[in-house]
Amino acid sequence: MLCGLLGQGWGEASAWSLQRPGDDARDKLSDQECGNVRCMSRWVLCAVILVGLCALDYPVSLASDPTFRSRTGWAFGYAGSTDLQAVPRFGVGRVAYNFRNFCVFWLVPTPGKRPSRLTDWITVDGNNIVQNVGHLVAWGLLALLMMVSGFSVVQSLLLPVVFSIVHEYVLEGLYVDPSWIDLWLNLIGTLAGVFVVSVWRELKGRTG
Repeated sequence: MLCGLLGQGWGEASAWSLQRPGDDARDKLSDQECGNVRCMSRWVLCAVILVGLCALDYPVSLASDPTFRSRTGWAFGYAGSTDLQAVPRFGVGRVAYNFRNFCVFWLVPTPGKRPSRLTDWITVDGNNIVQNVGHLVAWGLLALLMMVSGFSVVQSLLLPVVFSIVHEYVLEGLYVDPSWIDLWLNLIGTLAGVFVVSVWRELKGRTG
């Protein structure tokens, strides 16, 4: 009997020694470190996706444009860009001009246009309705796919917005002013994609 009691006491002491209070703290710290690594890897993946999208955007959107191939440029007629002699027609100088006037292209609709209908607003930059609605759909799908793939809301919003700015201000911005309607359609599509998945998750959580 004494041996049994001693054996039971030894077992309890061994279990206590294997699960000291410090172990819980270390486990929590380890979980936190793993979470930080996963979070960092997601941001790295975001950067890789952004680079990949830009690399795809170049041949798809630009190489097929005769204006881009001819190394010429044109402007919508915003203040300061009416006379293209004062603005580089093509290249890094044009991109620098775009960023110096960053807010103008978001706040001021395309000059010289007087839209009266919704379709006029959507095509205010001279592109047809299919092209511009395509912006809305493409950016919405990008945000939606990021959400369902496990990216956070912030990441699913930030990457499409950054890609939109790079597309309008840098890639197409090499030879043309950023498009006011494209910037807003891209943003609306991004918000819609995140919103749809967020609502779906909320409803699924309530019914589940």
